[in-house]
Amino acid sequence: MSAASVDLCVWGEERAFGELRARGLRVQANGRTVPAMLWRAADADDRARPLVLVQHGGSGHKADDAVLQQVQLLVGDGSCLVATIDGPIHGDRVASPAAGEQMRNRFLDQWRTDPMIDSMVQDWQAVLNKLCELPQVDAQRIGWMGTSMGTAYGLPFVAACPQVKAAVLGKWSGDYANSERLMRDAPAVLCPVLFIQHWHDELFSRDGTLALFDRIGSSDKRLHLFTGSHFQRGGEPLIDAVAHLHRYLDLEATARPTR
Repeated sequence: MSAASVDLCVWGEERAFGELRARGLRVQANGRTVPAMLWRAADADDRARPLVLVQHGGSGHKADDAVLQQVQLLVGDGSCLVATIDGPIHGDRVASPAAGEQMRNRFLDQWRTDPMIDSMVQDWQAVLNKLCELPQVDAQRIGWMGTSMGTAYGLPFVAACPQVKAAVLGKWSGDYANSERLMRDAPAVLCPVLFIQHWHDELFSRDGTLALFDRIGSSDKRLHLFTGSHFQRGGEPLIDAVAHLHRYLDLEATARPTR
């Protein structure tokens, strides 16, 4: 895999999402335009903060409701920043993006024919490189949060990026089509990992999911099992995910002072 080459970064205007603020950016990486957003708490000061990279699922985009829920929990106390990017055929990457089940099916069809793992790893690395130039980003405290499609691309990214100090992965299996790459890369994932599995997942097998977890090379990894389908969101799994990143990135150390 070739390294990400960043040619240009163009910033957009900051937008308000309730108590959140998000600024769009477009990074040129290896000839591709990568649409991204950088999220912060509305009253965050200019201190350097950890950065959590959040990858949406196969049916969404970089600012969908599931992403907003994650961002709100992560940056609500001002303890970190969050970056999101659109998936390979999602959001601003395409002229007419689909939504919901149609988008998920379109992504899974794409994954089975050309998963585009290397390009997504390069795109994330290019965005991370650019954001680490900002004084507001603590480049020594980078985290990853991404299940389902966020693991399909996140596990290879974390394996290739030692800057990531803690990761939340899950809801993907090593026996799914074109997932051999994840099984090969998993031993190189050495940071603390929380792996989430939904026991009644309709898309990914239990055995394949457990095999993928078992292949992860970190000596500090834990598997949290929850009843329910692949498509259940939020609740206790999300709380556990945020707690994992808080613990290993020491987010409390940069939370805004209480008044």
